[in-house]
Amino acid sequence: RTKYQIEPGSADGAVGPVEVEADLYTHCTLQMEEVMLGYSQTAHKTVQLMRDWCGFNSIVDSPPHPEWDFRTCTYMAELVALATRKDLGDRSGLGPGKVCKGLFLAARAIDRLDRMVRDTWVEVTRLSMQPGSAPSGGSPDAEQQKLAEEADKDTKATFEKLKAQQAAMAAASAAKAEVAAWMKKKEATTPAPPKAPYYAMLEAPPTAAATPVEPMGYEPNGPSPGEPPPALGGDGVDDSGIADAGLAALAGL
Repeated sequence: RTKYQIEPGSADGAVGPVEVEADLYTHCTLQMEEVMLGYSQTAHKTVQLMRDWCGFNSIVDSPPHPEWDFRTCTYMAELVALATRKDLGDRSGLGPGKVCKGLFLAARAIDRLDRMVRDTWVEVTRLSMQPGSAPSGGSPDAEQQKLAEEADKDTKATFEKLKAQQAAMAAASAAKAEVAAWMKKKEATTPAPPKAPYYAMLEAPPTAAATPVEPMGYEPNGPSPGEPPPALGGDGVDDSGIADAGLAALAGL
């Protein structure tokens, strides 16, 4: 069967070339020529034309494609965008052959990525990257199985530690809530000490006890405490001293 080589292999021969059957490649170029309206188009315009072509063929009857919807058209356009990703910023035109080459390489990359995800624990070498070859190993060996079991055991132990930490944090939070509730209840039941009214500072301090006052003394020749004060003269001067002096002078005579 005739095949076309679209990508050369490695120089050391470890990875063979990428080949596509001639009939499939010819069908792809004819289909892309219809999508691209028979002219070279830019990568951005080719993505848009692929989506428009899919939308148009999903509603016509030659040939009918009732299974195509807007999701299918979006996927087709995204595949073309992946195939021409290196030329999306270029304004030069692309031919149907170059677009098909990118499509086959993009599909191969997607298939390779899908196998890598499915065969995570299978040993992969450069020989397994050849088209149509299965990953070497076939199934995990004893050592890889042991590594997988240890990784699973470590994962379970980590989850158990996380669960224990979460339980400890929940217990600490519950204890704090109980202490806070007890303190609040204690404050509610303990009466507060009475406080002095705001006007207490304005009240006068209490007066000291009155001390007894001794009676003031008096002179011998003065009036007794019970006697009325001496009469004053007409000029308002006390005449009692003058009268005593006159009596003393008469007695000396």
